[in-house]
Amino acid sequence: MEILNLPLSQKFGIKISSNPEYLLEFNYSPFVKNHINTFHGGALYIFAETSSGFFLNENFQNLFDNIHPMLRSSKIKFSKPCQGHIYSKAKFLETSKEKIFLELQQNNKSLFITDITLYNESKNIICRGDFEWLVNV
Repeated sequence: MEILNLPLSQKFGIKISSNPEYLLEFNYSPFVKNHINTFHGGALYIFAETSSGFFLNENFQNLFDNIHPMLRSSKIKFSKPCQGHIYSKAKFLETSKEKIFLELQQNNKSLFITDITLYNESKNIICRGDFEWLVNV
């Protein structure tokens, strides 16, 4: 599944980052502003969750037609308001791609967390989230 072709990703304008240091990017627009003319918290959450799903797709691309990922829970912490371009980075928290593959082979499922960090154009952290995924084969 191509995460960035989903209607929500398309509507928000989420795309692969033009800066190779990051995973995805998202540009501020009036569509995503809040009452103080910065990114709405809901828009930041959508971008972080989309980044998490995209990260899963990138790491398990060869298995994606055979696995069923389900977001079980999430926790997000906002650090500072912003406008302009924002960028995401992703990593597995307390596990690795290899360990997840092994769990899928042995148990037909794996429970793990992706850590997503959002940055502004000045490389300041604006938001960090943990997304817990249950993946079944």
